[in-house]
Amino acid sequence: MNSSKIQADLFMEQARTAAAQGRMEEVVEALRQAVQAAPFHAEANAHLAWIDSQNGSYRSALAAYGRLLLCRPWSVHVLLRTIQCTWLLGRQLYHHHLAPLAPFAYTQKGVRNILEWISHAGARVLEKAKHRNSFISQWIRHHQRIRRQAPVNPYEYYKVSEIDFVLHHLPKNGGICVDMGCGRSAFPSFLTTRGYRVIAVELHWESLSVQQHLCGSHHGESLHPLAADFLNMPLLDSSVDAVTLISTIEHVPGDGDRQTVQRLARILKPGGGLIITMPVAARYREEWTAGTIGHVYAEALTHSGGQGFMRVYDPTGIQERLIRPSGLTLVRLAYFGERTQWGWLGLGRNFVDHRGGVHPSVFAAPLNLLFTRELQEWELIDARWSIACVYLRKNSLS
Repeated sequence: MNSSKIQADLFMEQARTAAAQGRMEEVVEALRQAVQAAPFHAEANAHLAWIDSQNGSYRSALAAYGRLLLCRPWSVHVLLRTIQCTWLLGRQLYHHHLAPLAPFAYTQKGVRNILEWISHAGARVLEKAKHRNSFISQWIRHHQRIRRQAPVNPYEYYKVSEIDFVLHHLPKNGGICVDMGCGRSAFPSFLTTRGYRVIAVELHWESLSVQQHLCGSHHGESLHPLAADFLNMPLLDSSVDAVTLISTIEHVPGDGDRQTVQRLARILKPGGGLIITMPVAARYREEWTAGTIGHVYAEALTHSGGQGFMRVYDPTGIQERLIRPSGLTLVRLAYFGERTQWGWLGLGRNFVDHRGGVHPSVFAAPLNLLFTRELQEWELIDARWSIACVYLRKNSLS
């Protein structure tokens, strides 16, 4: 028994070394060898279960969680993860085997419509209960309408907070807004309904297929897709009222984030605003690359030259890489995330699948209102997840 434990610990050390170097295939192989040597090795099973669940391999993840539960039957965390994985596996099997059949397809469509109505009503109730003057319920109502016109991305749990922040800080009198890295988002079309002329920017035309489709509908006069490099956009200096980067700047490789904010500052009119949202943590790190993310960015990487999640900012990194290089005035910097007595479970984020393929993301908005709150900088250390939202303004004398 001791020799098996020692052998499993050696494989765990190999896994840690491979992880530090970003060799994820070797990490997974070492973890599987550790479990093979010692089937009830708690740490190996915990890591393997997490990786498999992130990759959508819920059957093998459930097996690992089952072994982990036998190791730690007293752990509420492990029990809830096991229940969650069982639910995800059931939903996956349903979508693969039953959902394509006509009776189930019609039933699923009807159930989704009911869930969407409940989600919207729940968001409205929570907004009023928390006395929040938010745009969340308006946003999800628009998303539900626009989803019937084009295959837009499901709205994601953490982006609900980002979009609410952005809408609160955009100019109130409309104008020209540039939305960078929009992809298949419904956000540019939502801005057109609020009186903005929107330039939706992506690197490649393939990534703008949804925006081009919407441009041919009633958004045509106000929505303008543009395929261009962020540093070489054919836009004049001092020509736009606002620029938004919603979960985009962290994908720009190398020193491109500094150069991007400098370029965007030039195209802003005096008094115009630059609004940026991004992942944030207590410590800056750059180890989040395409190889460590799994399936999440598979589609995006197809058209982005292989660039994935390049960095996670910290408060110092935001200042040094974004605010100071921009030359703009900081109006507001806010952090949002989960840090409650249940925050270590990530209840809101983890129980809503943003891909929409396993179970509906329709409850992302009310769950966000329930579990997400504004954090102080010192709370980032213990936050289950967190984002930063920055609003910068161009000086009228610039």
